[in-house]
Amino acid sequence: MSNRKVMVTGLLAGVLILVAPAFGQHQHDSKVAQGDPAMANCPMHEQHSGMNMSMENSGKGAPGSIKTLTGEQIQGYRSGEGMGLAKAAELNHYPGPRHVLDLADDLNLSPSQRKEAQHLFDEMHAQAVALGSQILTLEEKLDSAFAAHSIDPEQLRLLTTQISDLQGKLRRTHLQAHMAMRAALSEQQIAKYDEMLRGGKM
Repeated sequence: MSNRKVMVTGLLAGVLILVAPAFGQHQHDSKVAQGDPAMANCPMHEQHSGMNMSMENSGKGAPGSIKTLTGEQIQGYRSGEGMGLAKAAELNHYPGPRHVLDLADDLNLSPSQRKEAQHLFDEMHAQAVALGSQILTLEEKLDSAFAAHSIDPEQLRLLTTQISDLQGKLRRTHLQAHMAMRAALSEQQIAKYDEMLRGGKM
């Protein structure tokens, strides 16, 4: 092969190397835009979707919006939901008062047990809502400080410490309710609860 042919072949190979990634990205973007089902589980699609959502949210200034939290997380904090904070109890035979109330008939709760479960839930819920509200306020301050480029090391330390402390208290609130609920049930009721939990009835 002549030197001229070798040079031409080398140049063509270089062009293909440079163009191929861009062409592949173009095909990927086209398929996503057309709603190709094959793109649903594509890692590249998930990455770009996450980036796009972050970029879209970064420009929103709706009252109460916090870019660092999902809508589900915000709702969970506001409503005092469990948010998986009591898994250590739930998965180790410590029933939660909310689920116990839902299964009151199946567990054959006595009137006093129903009353205790309701009391534990009401107390836990009230504390969780109050703590969740405080967490959201601090998360909003943290987000706003970064958005305004006004954050400093001391403010960062203070806000993150306060948020962590409140999150610990929130988790403890849920776990304590599970501990108290277990103490109010018989071993047979706990076994029945676990059986229903494993059976997906909750």
